Amino acid sequence: YFCGNIFHLDKEIKQCTSRHILLGRIRRPRIGISCELTIRLLLARARTVPHVDLEAMDVNSLAILYWYYRRQRRRKRLWLNPIVQRRSTVGAFTTLMQQLRNDPQKFFNYFRMTIPTFDNLLKKVEKDLKKRDTNMRKSIRPEEKLAICIRYMASGCSYKDLHYAYRVGVSTISNIIKEVTNAIWNNLHGDRSCALARRIN
Repeated sequence: YFCGNIFHLDKEIKQCTSRHILLGRIRRPRIGISCELTIRLLLARARTVPHVDLEAMDVNSLAILYWYYRRQRRRKRLWLNPIVQRRSTVGAFTTLMQQLRNDPQKFFNYFRMTIPTFDNLLKKVEKDLKKRDTNMRKSIRPEEKLAICIRYMASGCSYKDLHYAYRVGVSTISNIIKEVTNAIWNNLHGDRSCALARRIN
């Protein structure tokens, strides 16, 4: 019951409070009894205002407090997960790639392709995989994207395994694999000798 009303509650609260608060006109929100109870339960569970008696508050005050609570929650969300933040220092690409390049046998065992094959493939798809850095974060290098995708295809490991190894978000892993496979297909689908392009097809 509590969880089932959250979406409906958010919709009603946003319609009833945000507009009126911005305009400086606080009107009585059109909130049903079930939604009003849900607000009280949510605020009590979050302990947003430990020194305020929620039972004694009217609907207007509850609506304003709920709006403030939701706003504060959005501000506290992390831009990057702590695991992902350390990708450039402890991620598998940073710590393992150079060591693999120094050992061709281990490189082949890890990626199921030789170092020259990997580098030749990188040259063909690098242009499609390169992105610009932004003021908020640095883009993932084409070589790292290719390494993630080839490792996925070579091992059949899950997105979560790659997430923890390479310190890249799961959704980003999914996008990288789609991006790289599309780049490989677009650049190599005419090459009949390329087994990788045939596998993607």
